[in-house]
Amino acid sequence: MPDISTVQLRTLRKALGLTQEDMARLLGFSMHSQVSRLERLARDPDIRMALACEYILGLPVAALFEPIFVQVSNIVAKRARERLNGLSHLSSEAHATRLGHLAKLAEPQPTLFDV
Repeated sequence: MPDISTVQLRTLRKALGLTQEDMARLLGFSMHSQVSRLERLARDPDIRMALACEYILGLPVAALFEPIFVQVSNIVAKRARERLNGLSHLSSEAHATRLGHLAKLAEPQPTLFDV
């Protein structure tokens, strides 16, 4: 499970003076406890909910849900490395753009806390 200490939702919500009830209404939830579950990552956001949080709080989804973003980026980086290894027989000239993008994806991505 991701480290919830790096989730920005609660901190930003409070900094903007919004209550969990406010967020629940804005997100279309019937109960504020659903916001609490989201803030604790007891519930993964679907794409519409994540984009709504971005709109409401004014930060990109990757920053709002950084623990999930880190998990996903690590998985994609691993898959990109595996794909690159499987394509090692290709001519780099003929597939330069493709291989370059896969190589970029294979690199570890810095997090907000690495800066």
